[in-house]
Amino acid sequence: MNCGKKSHNICIVALVTDDIFFRIYPICCFLSRRYCHVTILLFDQYRGRYSFDHIVEAFKGKGYDVRSFTTVREGLNLMKNFKQSDFLYLIKHCHINYKLLSLYLLYILNRSASGKKLSRCNILVIRKTLANKVSSRREHLISACLIMKNSILHYLAYVLNVLVYLTIFHPLCSSIKDSRLGGKLPRSESGFRNILFIKMDHLGDVVASLLSLSALRVEFPGSKISVLAAEWGTDGFKIAEDLYDELIVWKPPWHDKRSIYYNKDVLGFLKLIKFFKFVYRLRRKHFDLVIQPRGEGMNVVTAALLCADTIVSCISPQRPLAMLMRRWISIPLLLNPYRTYHISEWSKLCLEKINVQAPPDTLSRFRGCYDEGTEHPELAKEIEVWRSKGFKICGLGISAGSVVRLWSPRKFGKLIDRLYRESIICVLIGSESDKSIRDQISASATYVDIVGKTNFRDLKKIVNDVDLVVTLDTSLAHLASLLGKKTVTLFGAGNLELSKPVFNESCAILKKELGCSGCGDICLFSKRLSKKQQAPCMDLISVESVMNEIRKVL
Repeated sequence: MNCGKKSHNICIVALVTDDIFFRIYPICCFLSRRYCHVTILLFDQYRGRYSFDHIVEAFKGKGYDVRSFTTVREGLNLMKNFKQSDFLYLIKHCHINYKLLSLYLLYILNRSASGKKLSRCNILVIRKTLANKVSSRREHLISACLIMKNSILHYLAYVLNVLVYLTIFHPLCSSIKDSRLGGKLPRSESGFRNILFIKMDHLGDVVASLLSLSALRVEFPGSKISVLAAEWGTDGFKIAEDLYDELIVWKPPWHDKRSIYYNKDVLGFLKLIKFFKFVYRLRRKHFDLVIQPRGEGMNVVTAALLCADTIVSCISPQRPLAMLMRRWISIPLLLNPYRTYHISEWSKLCLEKINVQAPPDTLSRFRGCYDEGTEHPELAKEIEVWRSKGFKICGLGISAGSVVRLWSPRKFGKLIDRLYRESIICVLIGSESDKSIRDQISASATYVDIVGKTNFRDLKKIVNDVDLVVTLDTSLAHLASLLGKKTVTLFGAGNLELSKPVFNESCAILKKELGCSGCGDICLFSKRLSKKQQAPCMDLISVESVMNEIRKVL
């Protein structure tokens, strides 16, 4: 493929999303080697209701010309100014839904372009598309079928959400409206004595919210604080039991991975009955303050039905049910869909709504409470032996919550050998289900294996004993950052700005952005994964690059 610069320009056309800069910028760099000038045309699907000036400024800061439009007609008129340019219409794979119908219509109606291509948002796919190695007709057919299929499903889900709201949730909320004071109560007058903190999230999200929970405990030392957690995030709260008085564990029906509606705001009748029974039991606890940091629909519904005096909840404009339930929330916090909020930020924003600010020393006090070493005497003794030999200790997390985020066992073996030669001994960390990954690691150097021998509470103490943590995008990265450990995190499919470790300045992050991050672990290259190969974004991370980052943090 000829990579020399051509004499004409190219226009990238894409929907505005919260992570568009981090996905599109590497693609712009790639296209800049082939074209004289790259122009970015952004389609504002919310028609100016939300600001994305920070995205425009970020692109302009890198020297790119950025234009925006809000309708198909406006977009066509804008594109007439670039008749001599090529056009590249980008589709984010996991965002193929009804919102892309307008973008696809733009592609069809733009007949004045000298050349136009439609591609999914990934550098490897774009490279083949521009080199005509991918059939244009095939790419159009795949995109059109996916868009139409998902558009129908999304419209049906939207209609169902509206019907459920009008027939069930609206009458219920109306009936309990008078039993709630509603509105924002001055904290000095409200006297919050019974507080519920809802965090039905994954383990890493829970760990990232512990500082906010610590600030809540400091602000209300005499109040009863209850935490509502999902089964898969319970261990995150168990490492900080002094921050709350009661832990309520529940398995939300919308977390059922066996359901075709997994992670959607659609529930079956029987699951809805179970949901109402659980909410009724919670209401009998008579909470006067409910804090719900997630903006998804059923999380907002749960908070709204609890009949608390004051309810603080995030609201995501991308979730129709959440927007419908907004009127029943005492203090709604409408999120900007064009901004990426870190997983620790949602809780912080909710606390700010009730005038709770984390003291400057919250992080240092939190670390001071959890600075004890491991309770495993054999491991502690082995670590002490290696330290006496002049070795540093590296905790090596070998697993992640999705196969899309895994790194090659072969590279893990090479990394262990390289670290050993530099007087760093590795402690392999993983759960019982990660033994199959450990068995594939082939290293000639010695390492300490504790895979399947610890729980998350033990892990907190083990992390305190090591000098460095190298891990994938998982809860271990947040835990190490929270405890102030030097960390190197290997990022792939995850949205970096959403879930990177942020509690420690000595955190290095390795990421090879291909334009498709934030994919929700729905990889474009699923055939590679079926053959037990790594996703391209993880495969591009080399052992040498990891070693360079380790040397920097040490």
